[in-house]
Amino acid sequence: LARSTSDFYALLGALLWALSFDLDRYRPLVHKTGFGLIALGVLLLLTDIQIELPRFWQVAEGPIDTLFGIILVWAGRTRTARRAI
Repeated sequence: LARSTSDFYALLGALLWALSFDLDRYRPLVHKTGFGLIALGVLLLLTDIQIELPRFWQVAEGPIDTLFGIILVWAGRTRTARRAI
């Protein structure tokens, strides 16, 4: 399980790194990936709490994924939304 999870994160990192070279083209995908990571982070936190993992694990896994998802949603905003701020 740990190996497949680390493989997943490595694949996600490589994918996002590749997308970052043409953000204008892949902006919708980056934005949707952010929402997916937010949902994954919340699900991981709820699962970690339910199976009573140690507190440091609960704080480190789900909330960090959620934060990264929020950053991607922010980065994937449309240009018109960024101008309005």
